[in-house]
Amino acid sequence: MKDVKEEDISTCLTKLRDAILKISIVKIQVTDTRSASLVFETINARGQTLEVHDLIKNYLFMYEKVIGGRSLFEKKWEKIIESIERCKDPSIPRFFTHYCTSFFGKKKQGEIYETYKNNTPRNDVSKRIKSLEEVSKIYVTIVNGTDNIRQHKELNYYLSCFNELGISILRPVLISVLLAFKNNKIDYQTLCKEMKRLVSFFSIYVGICSIKTNTLEELIYSTALELQKNFSVSLFENFINNLNLKRPSFDDFCVSFKQLAYSKYKNKYSNVVINKKKVQYVLKEFELFILDNEDFVVPDFSIEHIKDDKDGGNACYIGNFIPLPPRKNGKLAGKTMVDKQKLYEKSSFASTRKFSQHSECLNWKDESIEKRSKAMAKEFYDNIWKV
Repeated sequence: MKDVKEEDISTCLTKLRDAILKISIVKIQVTDTRSASLVFETINARGQTLEVHDLIKNYLFMYEKVIGGRSLFEKKWEKIIESIERCKDPSIPRFFTHYCTSFFGKKKQGEIYETYKNNTPRNDVSKRIKSLEEVSKIYVTIVNGTDNIRQHKELNYYLSCFNELGISILRPVLISVLLAFKNNKIDYQTLCKEMKRLVSFFSIYVGICSIKTNTLEELIYSTALELQKNFSVSLFENFINNLNLKRPSFDDFCVSFKQLAYSKYKNKYSNVVINKKKVQYVLKEFELFILDNEDFVVPDFSIEHIKDDKDGGNACYIGNFIPLPPRKNGKLAGKTMVDKQKLYEKSSFASTRKFSQHSECLNWKDESIEKRSKAMAKEFYDNIWKV
């Protein structure tokens, strides 16, 4: 402040005073909440654009029937917003967009607010906010990958798979389906059977083959609306059947599957795409398939390179991997295959014990890794991820 001249300070204060004196305050007196909301929307249309959910809130509150001077919607609205903000994908706009797609069809961003208005008559605003409250709970279940019901282990596992695969485009369909389940339009066993098929398709389409989902948008969005309007199990099944028509061929799948790779020595594999997350997903699915239990829980594991990672060659590829408890994995580096096999056959992981019986286990080479990669690909395509 020592370098600031007094005349500069005086000039700034004068400009600030002049700006304050130019402020105009207009008081608009209204007699009820509806009139206030209408004024708010009208004035805002000439100013800064609000978020879609703010406009929706304003519209719903405008026609709320206030009882005893109390707003019945306010607490419900706060619960909706808070529940979304606390979930793993805390995007309020995304929730209202996915709700819109499920209930009214896919709309451009600039059309969403008008779509809510046009589909919510003034006398039905209470039904709309009740619906939003109900669906927000379902949406949190989808985003978090669990409904926190212990008996729903299988369902929760499939929901968690969608999250691991990053499949957000499917949320409008899942809203419609889980709402139907809540309303007893589909039983739990059938729901899980079809959800497994969905997970299988997207595990192949996105998880392994890395195909963009924009080619599926029209089918997904139109089905979400159909399921919402007139749900039936056959309609849900047909949707998955239509998805399956777009399933990559085994040859294309096999090429991508065999390229799944992970290594701590990236300099040895300069032309290889390392993706630890996908490798872990595949090993987890393989373990569950061999276990064939109803818990749908795989303990935490580290990725064991059967052929030592540092040895190069095919050591970085999926056919060279099995799961091991983290504390045991670090003890095997540099060990002979005889020593490794002894530990593998006593492992807590079923897929690791099964590998210990592999005919080439004690003579493990790059050719063995290539053969196992292809055999695993066929197992996944024909059985584990059979749609």
